[in-house]
Amino acid sequence: MKSYISCIVAVFCLFCIANATTWYVHPDSTLNSIQDGMDMCATGDTVLVGAGTYTENLNFHGMAMTVMSEYGADTTIIDGSSPTHLDTGSVVMFISGEDTNSVIKGFTITNGTGFNDPYWGAEGGGILCISSSPMIADNIICYNTAVWGGGIECFDNSHPIIMDNSIFNNTAGTGSNGGGGGIDMAFGSAPRIIGNLISANTAPYAGGISIDSLTQPLVRRNTITDNVASLYGGGIGCYNNSSATIDSCVISGNSTWGVQSADSDTKINYCNIVDNVGYGVYNYGPDTIDAEYNWWGDASGPSGAGPGTGSMVSTYVDFDPWLTSPGIGELIPSTTVRLSLQVSPNPFTKLTTVSFGIEHGAERMGLSIYDATGRLVKSFNQVSSIENQVSSVVWNGCDDHGRQLSSGVYFVQLVAGNCSTSQKVLLVR
Repeated sequence: MKSYISCIVAVFCLFCIANATTWYVHPDSTLNSIQDGMDMCATGDTVLVGAGTYTENLNFHGMAMTVMSEYGADTTIIDGSSPTHLDTGSVVMFISGEDTNSVIKGFTITNGTGFNDPYWGAEGGGILCISSSPMIADNIICYNTAVWGGGIECFDNSHPIIMDNSIFNNTAGTGSNGGGGGIDMAFGSAPRIIGNLISANTAPYAGGISIDSLTQPLVRRNTITDNVASLYGGGIGCYNNSSATIDSCVISGNSTWGVQSADSDTKINYCNIVDNVGYGVYNYGPDTIDAEYNWWGDASGPSGAGPGTGSMVSTYVDFDPWLTSPGIGELIPSTTVRLSLQVSPNPFTKLTTVSFGIEHGAERMGLSIYDATGRLVKSFNQVSSIENQVSSVVWNGCDDHGRQLSSGVYFVQLVAGNCSTSQKVLLVR
């Protein structure tokens, strides 16, 4: 019976819609290599990958295609431990000008050792982006190593969307050189890093995220925790004329320091910054950075250069005003865009309806739900609203994995462009 099923699975083309083909890869199929499936693709095609472990290193070669797992990252592993060439050990490479039409989604990406740049050393243990801007979503990126970007490297004007991944136990650096255990970016890159868990990564500089050399990232709604830097910037390090926007993140348990800034225009707002070893935020100056509207672990505000007993801040940090309780803060609204958000019934036990809208134009929105610690628990992808028209979704009190959440306070957040609004909702079981 198994051989009969394998013969059926071996049919390469499952269906064709509007000239787009889906190629099915499975360990028991004739087509059992992801890269072979990718090499068969035309623009707009999809490689759908069945559960299993695939020992290979992938290169998108500039093709606009989607490579995604059939059953998710927990069951579909790309193991980059045996590269064909020892100097090209990144598990996944985007090095040919790819944009967000090139997608890697739903894999465990592990055991990569990076692309060996003759000047910089190994880059991008798990995923390497050079002058490329793909979509990287819903992956587990773990146990990869490199000098720069143990998990992900964004180099030379790379602007990927890095969304809803778990990035943990990656290592960057050798001795006192290297950085970005989880993610590194450099030289004009501007990635959008949204909704990820970035945890237990290590590097000499910036254990979690390294923001370096004229980069301009958006770092939003991430949990950045338990990362370790042997020198500086345990959670996030911002260096060398970078301009980072960091908002609505949980930054906790990192060592040494939660966020370090040096010669950079760093903005940190509406984050929970607690329980880091040393400073919550440290800025070398001389320019003051914006760290207003954050929760520092105590209603009295930050300690150090601050007046309270919460996490420490250094001089050259504008921390006032601060939040007096944890959770998702509300971004300062735009004067030209007005958002509406209602949740009913509230409190609720089984189902509640989230109604939302936008004035002054149609725009793609992000609708997400967080628990009281700021942890993302549920995302409603690609919601949109027409000008002056109310749309709605129904939430059943479950997380993104279908698991029932416990009773408590949650925050529904609506984001459109640089504007955001939120509503508190009470779930009662």
